[in-house]
Amino acid sequence: MKPVEIVKINELIPIHKNGEPATNIEVARIVESGNVSSCQFNIIVGKGLYNIGDVVIYIQPDYCIPNGEIFKEYYEPFGDPKKSKLGKNGRIKAVKFNFSFENETEPIYSNGIILSFESIPFEITEETDLEKELHVIKYVAEDSFEKGALSGLIKGELPYFLYTTDEDRIELKKDHIDKCFAENEVLSFTIKRDGSSVTIYSKIRDDAYEGGICSRNLEKKIDQMAVSGYVDSDGNQLTKYYDKKTEQKGYFNPFTEKFYNNAEVIENGLEAIMVEVRDAWVDTVKENNHLDKLMNYCKENNLELALRGELIGQGNKGSGNKLNQDAKLSRRIIWFGVDDLSSGFAQRINYSDVNNNLKNISEKLDLEYTKEIHEGICNYEEIISFCNEVFKKIKEETGQIIEGVVIRSKFSNKLSTKYINPEYDLRSN
Repeated sequence: MKPVEIVKINELIPIHKNGEPATNIEVARIVESGNVSSCQFNIIVGKGLYNIGDVVIYIQPDYCIPNGEIFKEYYEPFGDPKKSKLGKNGRIKAVKFNFSFENETEPIYSNGIILSFESIPFEITEETDLEKELHVIKYVAEDSFEKGALSGLIKGELPYFLYTTDEDRIELKKDHIDKCFAENEVLSFTIKRDGSSVTIYSKIRDDAYEGGICSRNLEKKIDQMAVSGYVDSDGNQLTKYYDKKTEQKGYFNPFTEKFYNNAEVIENGLEAIMVEVRDAWVDTVKENNHLDKLMNYCKENNLELALRGELIGQGNKGSGNKLNQDAKLSRRIIWFGVDDLSSGFAQRINYSDVNNNLKNISEKLDLEYTKEIHEGICNYEEIISFCNEVFKKIKEETGQIIEGVVIRSKFSNKLSTKYINPEYDLRSN
């Protein structure tokens, strides 16, 4: 499902409080056009506003909406900005309602926004890019390393043979889970960590092994040495400077009052002053010899692999949620996946590979990795029930509200999804 999608309402479910049915609100469930499986997000709507079969626009949680006329009621409910349930930058997050489904006691969390076509002030056609036209953007936490001082020199974009690590939420994957259940797929459950994505790889290029360190979308320079200035033949130090007249970047000698552009400092043989730049990804990988270990393992076993993990710890607020316990730990990487690169593109190695799966490689290389907390053949309802019990148990035993659980098919690549703890999402910025 796209972040902003034209959908159809296929369920309207009554909700209750203290055994009495709600008079003004109900839960809507939606379905994509041509899809027989309902999206499992609960969306609270006004009672009587919609009918089953109505075509509407749905905006997913974790996306930001602009502060304008279309979304005014979300920024200023009943004209009061203090009552807004949006997160930072207009992020759509979980909203708790102290109502329950019939014969249940758990509160309902509403996820996402439904808009009627009548509320949209422009014509919608099959070619309309609703995400663009409504100015809806993916929420990115501003407090991550990527936005801070501990992000250093970049080699370039994420290499073409890797993919970004961001599982769909489970509420969007019910049809996949139904299929896995029907085919007796064993599912594996791990605790989701809240940090910044990191990938290291070891790949053969031009008949030689090459390694790399990446964040979610970028590849880092392994050598984090940068030019901070230059020294001339008289020992005078030149510093970085922008010449407004020529609109050129370069270096300025305050003693001779002469400006050199980037080409001229080379032509004049000036001596570069090198400084080491701090980068959380590169520093952490190097401090723990992660890339060296992976490179040696690949060379010894004639493999091409990528390891995927979560960089957590002090200085990294991850999603920015104030409940994030991972942000209080010492900085380190928790590895959660391994990919085979030998085909030319990354393919997840699951536990059908008894030699090079995540557990075996991590233990051989002495790496910290996500431990399995449960496995089994489960339907959708059983997965949700199990995860909610995990959230409840951890909260009772430690007082912590964790972010969520990752669910993957253990012996195939048919499923990779996450269930976000609604209470965690509720408390997010």
